[in-house]
Amino acid sequence: MQIAAFFLALLTAIAPSAQALRPERIVSTNLCTDQLLLRLVEPARIAAVSNLAADPVLSTVADQARAIAKNGARAEEIVPLKPDLVLANAWTGAKANHFLKGLGIEVLVVPDPSSFKDVEANLQLLGRALKEEDRAQALIQTMWRELGSIPKRGQPLRTLIYEPIGYSPSRGTFSDDVLARAGLTNIAPELGVTNYGAVSLERVVLAKPDLLIFDDHAPSAASRAQALLHHPALKTVAAKAQVDWMPAKLWLCAGPWSVEAVARLARIERRP
Repeated sequence: MQIAAFFLALLTAIAPSAQALRPERIVSTNLCTDQLLLRLVEPARIAAVSNLAADPVLSTVADQARAIAKNGARAEEIVPLKPDLVLANAWTGAKANHFLKGLGIEVLVVPDPSSFKDVEANLQLLGRALKEEDRAQALIQTMWRELGSIPKRGQPLRTLIYEPIGYSPSRGTFSDDVLARAGLTNIAPELGVTNYGAVSLERVVLAKPDLLIFDDHAPSAASRAQALLHHPALKTVAAKAQVDWMPAKLWLCAGPWSVEAVARLARIERRP
């Protein structure tokens, strides 16, 4: 009985310490970590998310994010929040990340995924950091199950994703993994693109893609970068090809929500 009482007392003493290790004032400084965070923890544990989190065009968690404080990835905004964990990436707020680490604040830099396997790895990483391994594993299992349920297409379509300034993702990018899982052939490598690069309008015209993909927020933008997407030559190509305006929020950030992008593209049939 004395031994049992000893272990019970020991467990009671350890439990609060283990609970204290769970971050309770979490700050996310970029849209991609916002969306993972809000799927893994309750809002009461989130001190702030990025300024883009509540944008319904770019964010899949806009409704949940509206009531949460926002930040612009600046140290002067983050320090007063007294975070016990900051979720960041290598590009957004890089100087703030360095400064916060110098103050002894824990900063977790989450890598940019280039595949659904990388999404799984990021969920596992965050699950451990947030002490939410079970929730992370549930998201992973659902993601793979939904990907596996997408019907396989027959003949692949020669496909090009065309973004402002004429940029196209090639092999080694998350967008390329989405196309492959949808049964589409990414022709960016044929056009000399490695990883992510520009493709001239002339090369697009000569390539004669079966499917052109644009982000759905591009038509409403009024910059010189987006103007290329309205060029008459591109309209000529689009008139002969299938065209899909992909909701930007489905793959601007890679995550389990991107399964919907795969399913959407898998449903596109070759034009008669």
